[in-house]
Amino acid sequence: MISLQDMTELLYINDAYYKINTAIFGEEIAISFHEGSLGALSRIHNLIERNASDKFKQHNHKKLGAIADDTSKTPEERAKILLGLK
Repeated sequence: MISLQDMTELLYINDAYYKINTAIFGEEIAISFHEGSLGALSRIHNLIERNASDKFKQHNHKKLGAIADDTSKTPEERAKILLGLK
């Protein structure tokens, strides 16, 4: 299982991805994995999902994404939730 520190780092990268995406396009847009460097960075979502607690993933896949993207909480708070530590 991934450590709290590593999940927190992934969430910092996820937040940066969204900021870059919005800065470039003026709004957040979905980019496929094969669409250049920014598309490659969007793979961060898969890393977060694969490393979230199995118990958490079984309940609600969409909720997992909503928690990962909730910038009203710190990356460490979100990491604890996603890892089932909170």
